[in-house]
Amino acid sequence: VWSALSTGLNDNVLALAIAPNGDLYVGGSFQNAAYPYLCRWNGSAFSVIGANTDINDSVYSLAFGATGYLYVGGTMTHIGGIANADYIAKWSGSKWESLGTGTNSPVYDIFVNSGKVYASGSFTTAGGLALADRVAVYSNGAWQPLDIDLPGTAYVYSILPASDGSLYIG
Repeated sequence: VWSALSTGLNDNVLALAIAPNGDLYVGGSFQNAAYPYLCRWNGSAFSVIGANTDINDSVYSLAFGATGYLYVGGTMTHIGGIANADYIAKWSGSKWESLGTGTNSPVYDIFVNSGKVYASGSFTTAGGLALADRVAVYSNGAWQPLDIDLPGTAYVYSILPASDGSLYIG
């Protein structure tokens, strides 16, 4: 498998996620003409997600929700040609969807927990909501701030909600 993965992609792999059906989703800065920035590995071959022009820049984070939707974050804009799908979007299995109006800068990490999509990055707005802490949660069709204070933080690279309701931030 590694031989096929390493020869099939021509640049950095930055994100991996296993789909509910066992397929491996791979995101990164690779620009293979057949599947730039995001692809699926079914155990024997790569394939594109949507059209090979849907993603226009690096993918930093991938996460599957309980419903099987794939959430994608990174430096890409207008994902799938959707004006509001900037830096974060959802793949339903057949089409791209925006999460509100997206964010105004890159998303570095995504975590899905109990139907909520947690995102972190270098953004200062999500869905038009001003966020000084660069962390937000998308729930019930809207972005919401988290009650935290991270003064002076330019980037939040990783997040992990814990079972006790707390949130680990790196």
